[in-house]
Amino acid sequence: MVSCLEKSAFVWMLLQCWLDYVKWVLRSVKYFPSLMFVFHISIHTMFLMCLLSLVSTLHYPTVKFNSF
Repeated sequence: MVSCLEKSAFVWMLLQCWLDYVKWVLRSVKYFPSLMFVFHISIHTMFLMCLLSLVSTLHYPTVKFNSF
């Protein structure tokens, strides 16, 4: 079973990864403004993937984290 503490740690890790990625994109856009549309789509894609993995983790609590 996945404990509530493990779930919250996993959510926090995903949030931190997503925020680090957004910071990197915002720094990169300063140098490559023409790629803003590509970065915009990639940010939303990564966020949706994080949400999907979170939902699957919460929906199937017996899945272990190392199986991803």
